[in-house]
Amino acid sequence: MIAADGSGTWARRVDSMRPHGKVGAGRFDRIELSDAEIERLRVLVWDEAERVRIAREAAPPMIPGPPPHWVWVLAVRRGDEVRLLDSAEPAPCAEVEHFIHWARTRVDALAG
Repeated sequence: MIAADGSGTWARRVDSMRPHGKVGAGRFDRIELSDAEIERLRVLVWDEAERVRIAREAAPPMIPGPPPHWVWVLAVRRGDEVRLLDSAEPAPCAEVEHFIHWARTRVDALAG
């Protein structure tokens, strides 16, 4: 979670067949983004979560494949509404993918 001031929390569970990294949770100080960039990212994830939800509802049922090696979830809340964006298909846009890579690298460093 990233708060309005840019600080945040993270959590990692490794309850999969091929865990990666260490279990943990914690806080981090302000991320290296400006307030405007944080707000733009919130809007982007909010809109992208809705786009992906609509695409999933319109897609034919898929045959399940192997479980992913790394599962991520981004949640954005506005009032009482929450939108989730996760690692299932379809993939999010490149800009969200870039943020996910940044977040994974940050959590890897914080988890030690």
